[in-house]
Order: sequence, then C-alpha cells, then structure tokens
Amino acid sequence: MKYEVLFRPSGKRGQVEEKRTVLEAARELGIKLRSDCGGKGTCGKCRVMIEEGEGGLSSPTEKERRLLGRQLASHCRLACTAAIQGPLSVMVPRESLADEAIVVAEGEGIPFELSPVVRKYHVAMTAPNAEDPTGDAQRLVNELAMVYGLRELSVDYPLLRKLPEVLRDAAWDVTVTVWDGKQVLDVEQGYVNDSYGMAVDIGTTTVVGYLMSMRTGQTLAIESMTNPQVAYGADVMTRIVYAMKDDENRRRIRQSIVDGLNTIVEKACAKAGIAPSKVVEMTLVGNTAMHHLFLGLNTESLARAPFVPVLQEACDFKARDLLLVINPCANVHLLPIEAGFVGADNVGVLIATQPQQYPGLTLIIDIGTNGEIVLGNEELGLICCSAAAGPAFEGAHIKCGMVASTGAIAGVKIDPETREVSYRTIGGTRPEGICGSGIIEAVAQMVKCGILSGDGRMNTDMRCVRSSENGPEFVLERADKTGIGKDIVITQKDIREVQLAKAAIYTGASILMRRLGVEKVDRVILAGAFGSYVDPESAMAIGLFPRCALENVKAVGNAAGYGARMALLSKAMRMEAARIARAVKYVELTTDPDFESMFIASTRFT
Repeated sequence: MKYEVLFRPSGKRGQVEEKRTVLEAARELGIKLRSDCGGKGTCGKCRVMIEEGEGGLSSPTEKERRLLGRQLASHCRLACTAAIQGPLSVMVPRESLADEAIVVAEGEGIPFELSPVVRKYHVAMTAPNAEDPTGDAQRLVNELAMVYGLRELSVDYPLLRKLPEVLRDAAWDVTVTVWDGKQVLDVEQGYVNDSYGMAVDIGTTTVVGYLMSMRTGQTLAIESMTNPQVAYGADVMTRIVYAMKDDENRRRIRQSIVDGLNTIVEKACAKAGIAPSKVVEMTLVGNTAMHHLFLGLNTESLARAPFVPVLQEACDFKARDLLLVINPCANVHLLPIEAGFVGADNVGVLIATQPQQYPGLTLIIDIGTNGEIVLGNEELGLICCSAAAGPAFEGAHIKCGMVASTGAIAGVKIDPETREVSYRTIGGTRPEGICGSGIIEAVAQMVKCGILSGDGRMNTDMRCVRSSENGPEFVLERADKTGIGKDIVITQKDIREVQLAKAAIYTGASILMRRLGVEKVDRVILAGAFGSYVDPESAMAIGLFPRCALENVKAVGNAAGYGARMALLSKAMRMEAARIARAVKYVELTTDPDFESMFIASTRFT
C-alpha cells in the first residue's frame, strides 16, 4: 500500500510505499536531508517535524528517545527511523537540509604550459561529386591528414550520426575537434576558436567544478555543491558499506553523484552562456572511495586490509557511458590513485604543489573527511598516508556543525577574563551553526581560557559551562540571536570528535616523520577549503599538525581542484600525474605497531 507524503517548505509530495522511512521518502522525492551516519539513527541530523498525520508513523525507537528526549513531545522525529504507515505532512527544518551553497577556496599551484589534449582544426573541403564520391567521414579524415598531418584518425560513433547534416549545412567549411590526435569528437560549422572543458574535484563532503577555456586556460565559471552522497553517510566507510549491500545500492549512490555532476555542469555552462554539449573534455579527481563510487565499481576490497583499489592507473571513459550531460563523444579522464585511500585528489595536490622542488622538508596535509598527508623532498623522496579524520572538520558529528556556507561560524574569540564570545560568520549573517575552522578556533580558545583541560574535559566549575541532558556544553550564541532559533553550543561529545579527528592527522604526520628519520619539518602546506580558512596558530595550538614556524605554514586552497585543472589543460601534467603517483611510497598507518599508543597520546591538546 502507498500513502501520500508532503514535504514542506519545498511543497514536494508523492506516493510512498508503506514501511519506507521518511528519509527514504525524502530521497525518492529529491529532498536532500542530512544523514551523516548513513541512516543508522546515531547522528540525529535528519530531524523533521510532523505537522499532520503523526499516527501515520511507527512508534519512536529507543534511539529516537535517547537522541530527541523531550523534543518527541513537540512532534519531532528522526527521518531515518520513522517508518511510514499513513499519509503525512512533514516540515523539514533548515538545519536538517544538506546545504548546496558551499564556500569554495580557490586553489593555488605552480605555473604550467598550456597544452590540452583536445585541439581544434579548421578545414574547408570540396563537396563530393561523381568523380570523387568519397564518404563523408573518410573525406573529413583525408582532409585533416593532408592539411595538418593527422594520421589514422577515427570518428566517434555519435558524431557519425549527425556528420552528413553538419557538413552540408556548413557547405563543407567546418571546425573539427580532435582528441589526442587520434579521434574526431565534434564538427562545427565555420571557424570556431574556443573549446571548453570541465575539471571536477569530487570531495567526500563538497564537489567543485571548474568550467575552463582550453584555448586560453581561463576559468569561466565555478560551481560547487554538497556531495549528494552525504544522504548515504557523512564519511567514506559508511558509503562504502552502503554500496556493498547490493547492486541497487551501488547504482543508487552512483546515480546521486552523476546527477550532482550534471547539475554542476549545467549551472556552470549557464553562467558562461554555452551549451553543455560544447564541453568536450573533463578531468576528475577524488579520493579512492569517491573514484570507485562514481564509476560504480565494487568497493568490497576498500573495506578491508590491505585496502586494494579495483582500478589504480589513470583511465579514460566516454561521457555517454558515464551518463554525463556534456558532449557524448567527450573524454572523461580520471587521474591515477596512489594506493589504498590516498586517491587521485592527492595526486592533484602533488602536481599542483610539487613539494619535491623545495630543498627543505615539506609536510602537505589535505584536511578533510579523509585526510591525506605527504612528507618529503627531492633528496628523501615522498611518502604518504591516509588519516581517517572523519567528518568533524566538515561539520558532521558535531551537534551544531555545518559545512562552510552562509551562516556558519568560521572564527571564534573568547575573552580570557569574562569568557564572552565574539565570532564571525560566513556572509556576515546571523549564525546557523559552526563549520570546521570555527570549531578549531573555538577549541583553541577554550583551552587557552581554561574552559578545556589538556585531556579535553570541560571545566564544569566555570559559570560559562552549563549542564544539559547530554552532558556539559559551552554556549557560543543564544537562541534569540541565531538564525535557527536555537542555542548554538559546543558539547563535550563535540570535543571528543575534534580530539579523534586531530589525533588522526597528527599521528599520521608523526609516523611519516619517523619513517623518514626526521624530527621537524621546514614547511607545512594546508590544502583543501578547510585548510584555507583555519587559523594556523589555533590549529598548531591544539596539536593538529607538528610545530613549524608560523611564517612557513601556507594554505593553498583547493589544490586538488587546481591539479584537476592542470590535467585538463596540459597533457604534460597528465604524464606528471602518472609519474608522481607511482613515485610516492604509501604507508599504511594501521600496520604500524605504535599507531594505537601514538594516537591516544595525540588526543591531548598541546
């Protein structure tokens, strides 16, 4: 039996099968509810208000009673555990939605020479006649060989279907798009100068796409969004396990990111005033799990040691086979994976930053849900590891956490005498939550003011620390001054999440340093959006990374995205990506005999 479910304020409604959860209904109707725990009923981020038809839901579970407490009496439910048994009207609070408007930190990288794998050639041919009845495709190929010396070209199948019409409408005067000197991808009427490509960084939390002119190297538009896969879990492992369950789950989670990429392409092209079909090349980077989930590959080998990827080398696919809305003949290039969970995004960071070019010892940390760390120089070589920092720095698993979007508290100061809090929000609006950079600064300030001890416990003797049904918490802002009508707080559980996340990063860096036999680093490069907004002094104060002279700590923004753009615009950079991916030595942290003891020691705030 099916029941009608209405979601407000979106107004979306539909017939939903009995016993489906409210979360499953939301997914079916295209409503992107937060589900950081993957629907296990442990994160509490998918809270919804039942406006009508509360009797049409299953009884509250023990998990709901524990997480919601008195809120149950106010018709609040967890969408992931509430099963539909009748018609419903559901209100989705602002804070329960996965935010689309992500703040993107532009990436930095080394200069490089423009040499895209896609090039355009203008040809003016003679029309076929009785003396020369050569076929259309062969006539085109022959002309390119004669004028430009291009040999053994093929014409891609979708282009063959429209080729006769295009050639004749153009009176045989056309511009031809050729990929890598091997295949004809497109034919356009007359002389066309520019060609377009997309470079995409598929992050665990955020997806960023760059529309580029492959003639000038100019960035024409940037679009970003929360990775739609957050509906299936905030962290990498939760998504891997979801995809492992059955083929339908694997198809569903893959389709969600494909739909997201197509949205990014369409929005970027609309900004630039071009059709998506004009995009004839795409490059993609992402960690190993994002790489495999996008391609629909089996993720079982990533769920257990030795964490072997299905596909490790750089690869090329046709856009039509991946169901992308760009030109169906377009090539989609995925950069290589280094090993385990150190993926193509880290390769992008390395070709963008080239740490081996510097004489001193460089530590690179791409801080995200799946933290990737590289250490070395030309003399010692490069070694890397993956640190499962979890999504705390992206705002997940934090009671009032959110991604870096409008309304997020991004910086915090606490008066050491009065304990009064001042803060800044992204966009200068009323606060709606706190993002990763704000969490780090808040924790550093709380330690400095004695609100937190070195082992992370809140000082409950202080008046600024209050008790709640879930333990002690520190109030950043009262409900009447927020944009969500609720207090924004940092809880004791939030502090534990930060300790686990920062300990993972610090331990990874420490083990790499020990492997190279060094006791200090000369430079620290912080990559990723989080690294761009976090205060280096605060990060170092809580022990996020080993100490280094502050003037030698540099944020480079989305270096993975910059690396993706380099690979889009330069064939030489693709070759460099392949070389560096094989040159970096991977270290599996969990096999280190001292990992556990080092991790525990690293949970302390220094």
